[in-house]
Amino acid sequence: HGATTHAQTRDATRAAAPDAAVETSSEALGRAALDQGILALQARRFSDAETALREALALRPTPLTRYNLALALRGLGRYIEAVALFDAYLAAPEDGASPARLQAIRAEVDGLRRAVVRLTVRLHPADATLRVDGHTAHVEEGVLSLDPGTHAFDIEAPGFEPERRDLT
Repeated sequence: HGATTHAQTRDATRAAAPDAAVETSSEALGRAALDQGILALQARRFSDAETALREALALRPTPLTRYNLALALRGLGRYIEAVALFDAYLAAPEDGASPARLQAIRAEVDGLRRAVVRLTVRLHPADATLRVDGHTAHVEEGVLSLDPGTHAFDIEAPGFEPERRDLT
């Protein structure tokens, strides 16, 4: 009876091994992508860092990965996305994160929020379409939030000529 139990355990271990190997491989790939992203951040190669850290986040979503991706996005001037990731990090930081570090991150987030541009938008006619930088604009309660910088606004409405304006 003991031999059967041992054999069953051995068979169960073999059956579970492929899943464990895949999980371990995925975790290893996630760690490697995180390391690559951190190196790119340190070299101020923010676009490369973003690519590696998005891969790391998909493979192994950890607070540290969210934090580093937020740093890369901040470096690229994409403050709105950075704030969202910093907020996610602050909501669930890694174990042992110091209160001073968390406070410094909150202060950074406050600064990024102040840098985000908010425009009041009223479209006429109401069925007009607004695209900013080639993407449909997300206007919430008449306010459009944008990262600082120059943006291309395309406005289209039935019966009107399309219009494009670049605004800084």
